[in-house]
Parts: sequence; structure tokens; C-alpha cells
Amino acid sequence: MMNSLIRKSTLLNTRKVASVMFLGAKRGFHSSMMSRQTDPNQYVQFDELDVTDCIKMLASNSNFNPSDIHEMDLKLSEEKSGFTPMTHKTIGVITINRPEKMNSLCPETAVQFKALMESSRITNNNRLAAIILTGAPPAPDSEGKMNHPAFSAGGDYDFLLERIDDTPFNNANRMSQFYDSFLSPLLRICPVPTIACMSGHAVGAGLGIACATDIRVMEATAKMSFNFVKIGLSPGMGSSLLLPYLVGHQVASYMLLTGDLITAQKAKEYGVVLDVMEGATACRHRSFEIAVQIAKSSHIASRLCLHALRVQKIAGITACMYRESDAQVQSFADEEMKSLIMEMKDKEERRKAKKQQEKEEKLRLAKEAAAAAQQ
Repeated sequence: MMNSLIRKSTLLNTRKVASVMFLGAKRGFHSSMMSRQTDPNQYVQFDELDVTDCIKMLASNSNFNPSDIHEMDLKLSEEKSGFTPMTHKTIGVITINRPEKMNSLCPETAVQFKALMESSRITNNNRLAAIILTGAPPAPDSEGKMNHPAFSAGGDYDFLLERIDDTPFNNANRMSQFYDSFLSPLLRICPVPTIACMSGHAVGAGLGIACATDIRVMEATAKMSFNFVKIGLSPGMGSSLLLPYLVGHQVASYMLLTGDLITAQKAKEYGVVLDVMEGATACRHRSFEIAVQIAKSSHIASRLCLHALRVQKIAGITACMYRESDAQVQSFADEEMKSLIMEMKDKEERRKAKKQQEKEEKLRLAKEAAAAAQQ
């Protein structure tokens, strides 16, 4: 029924089908996602958890009161005509998995995300009640330094550098396809509510993806920024449409024109996020609490309501993506942006060189100390 209501985008013809992981998990969501071995080239991962398992997991947490979700609720749900029994429902978890790059978004991420969202695991999955979108936990970078927690750090640095040397025609196509790979699946294709679990920083295009979800929960120490203008780039990932829709013209203008770094609490005051939680675990638990609450509702009614809520955003998103892509083509050709990007590149290279010098100096001192000890 919903397939006829939700239109699919035709902007991007995916030329390869990415493999995505599916786990019919019988374990707690945290252990199932953190303990398994993953393909380093699998930038988007999918897990599906039974709602009843999620309830048990939440009930084991002292901060969650499951008093309104008990066996009688499950029994009544099974007896009500037209309801998908709650015991049959699942909650999906999509993880952006580039922790060594702070979950930044590259073309491969876009292809895999679109392939997953268009697959039958989501579009034809009548058990699915909600999807939680999150970023992989922090991991060491190429130098062994632990990254900050991140929902997503936005567009991949190398991807942006490539745009400077490409043609305007190619850039317009690549950017519109890149944005469409995330926004059309979230707004047009996905038949169930999406919840962004922002247990780390969200920047640029990564924040744009979060704004395309239906509900957002953020960890208290995490921060967000639409930093496009700070690197000489016109805003993208639908931010010029989605952000004003959430916070109004004035706040959106401030956030997009300044690229200011916003705290989680300020984001809640502005209306960007629903809840702010202390700690990554609490942030994940709150996201699952909301998903379980959604799962208690009528399956069909929930999906129809969701479509009605998204109509206004869907109506303007295609024109927005083209408009933003065209504006970014002009940005890529601007000498100021080239200068800012090269400055960022030089700064990164200097940082790496300094780090290497410090490493070599520590090694030299260690060798001298060892030689002195032997004398």
C-alpha cells in the first residue's frame, strides 16, 4: 500500500549493488553491533532487532521504566484486528561505518546507503516499525590517534579536493547524485519513521542527513555545525530547505551564514533535536525508547501519518538539491574556496609532519636512553 504512496527518485542510477549486513539479532543492540567483525569497505551497515528484545534491553537499564510495555500490551496488540502484533515487529539500525574518518561521507557511502534503502529489507519489510540512524563509535585514525565521537563529519575531505579540479558539468552531476543518494531514500523511499541517534558531532552534509530524519536525539557533549561557508562552499545536503523547516528562517539564516558550532543544548532550544542525553549509552537508549513507542502504534496508520508529515519536505527537495548543486559548482570555481581548501590541506600536512617529528624524537630519545642504560 505504501509503495504506491511514496515516490522513488530517479536522479541517480546506481551502477553497483553494495552488500549490506543483515542480522536478525536475538541479542542486545549494543553487543550485537559492537562485537562483530565488519568489512572495512562496508561503509553502511544494517541490523534488525526484534522489538521484544529491545524492550528487554531497555528494561535492564535503570533509567528506563517499561511499566507501560508489558505482556498485556503484547497480548492486546495481537488481538486487535488490523494491528501487526508488537511481538512480530522489528527496529532497524543503520550505521555509517567510517570511524577512522569520523564517519565522513564519500561516494561509496552514498552508493551503499541508497542500495540499502531501496532494498526489500526496508521497502518491502512489513515487520519494520522504525529505523535508527547512527554513526560508528570512535576509532583511531591513520596515525593511531583516537578520533572524537561523530555522527558524521560531513563530506569526505578527498572528495571535496577532487571537485576543485573537475569540470562544472561533472561537479553539478556528482553533487546532485551524492545528495540524492541520501535525501531521496530518507524522505521519499523509507516507509517507516527514522530517528537520528547523534552520539557524536554532526557537521556539514552529515548534519544535513540528520535533519532529513524524522526525529533527532543528541548526546550532551556533542556539537553541530553547518560549516559550509567556513570552507567557502555554498550549503548543501538539503540544508537550505530542511533547516528552515525545523527552526524557521531567522535561526536557519544564523546557522547557515555563520557556520557557528552549536552545542547540543542550544540545538534543542532551536528545535533541531528533540532530546539531549548525558552520555552515548543514554543517547542510544533514548533513541530505542522512541522507536519502541512508535512500534506500539498501528502499523498502517503510522506509515500513512508519516507520509503526510513528509509531504511538504518532499515537494521541495528535488528543486533544492539542484539549486544547491548549481550554487556549489560556482563555489568550486571560486578562487577563495580553492585557497581555503588548500589552506586546510596544508594545515593537515603540517600537523602530520609535526606528529611524525614528535614520533621520531620520542624514538630517538628512547634509543639514547636504552644505549645509556647498557653502558
